[in-house]
Amino acid sequence: MKKLLILSLTALLLAALCACSKKLNTENVNSVSEKFSSDFTAKADIRYRESGSKIELSRSGETFIMTFCADDELGGMKFTLNTSNKSGTVEYKGMTIPFEADTNTPVQVISDIFDTLKNAQDIRVWESDGCLIAAQNGEDDFFVAADINSSEIISISVPVLDLEINFDSFKYI
Repeated sequence: MKKLLILSLTALLLAALCACSKKLNTENVNSVSEKFSSDFTAKADIRYRESGSKIELSRSGETFIMTFCADDELGGMKFTLNTSNKSGTVEYKGMTIPFEADTNTPVQVISDIFDTLKNAQDIRVWESDGCLIAAQNGEDDFFVAADINSSEIISISVPVLDLEINFDSFKYI
């Protein structure tokens, strides 16, 4: 009896969630993709597994930059990534180290999410509670919440990597 009640409540909750969200058509996905293609600057709180910090993000053309700006051990560390060839540099305390991006590093994951949104690759988009939600299902699931009017990003979540980003400011340039 308890299982039946739990199943009934779960079904009711799913039905309510589906009723509250509005699926967007392909034309809307393409217009969202155009907005996500724009260059941007942002400030955010990032949590990756057990660690958290404040970051600044920017994209200009094929250059993606992530700088840790908190007063902690990561403060001042700057990742610069060329999104076309997936290589870049890490600058920290006067040292510059080149790297080939690894898909499990936060900077590469974040850059890949923006590329996926820009190219509208295998994403689903819907409206819920005044937000635009974009998601990709698969090996590297992610969810992006954006302002319904401006498409400015509010948050990014990558559950499989335990990565959460909450934006304080996000501006397209």
